[in-house]
Amino acid sequence: MADRNAFQDEVLQRLTRIETMMATAPERCPYREDIAKASNNKRRLENLEATVTDVRLTVAKWGALAGAISGTVGALGTAAVLHAFGL
Repeated sequence: MADRNAFQDEVLQRLTRIETMMATAPERCPYREDIAKASNNKRRLENLEATVTDVRLTVAKWGALAGAISGTVGALGTAAVLHAFGL
């Protein structure tokens, strides 16, 4: 009977230690700061991707505008040359 009580006491002690270890696992994790930084990086990368998309759209608009202006200037230049030669 004494052996059985000793065994039960030892199992309860081990169970208590395991529960304590599980409760304090996040604080003892050597990678917890890296994990926190990585989750912050995810948000920063999402913001960066959104910004890059905005910049790409802006550059595309500028390109379209520059093309329209170049076409207009080219057409006016061609018309002026043709007019100068009487064609």
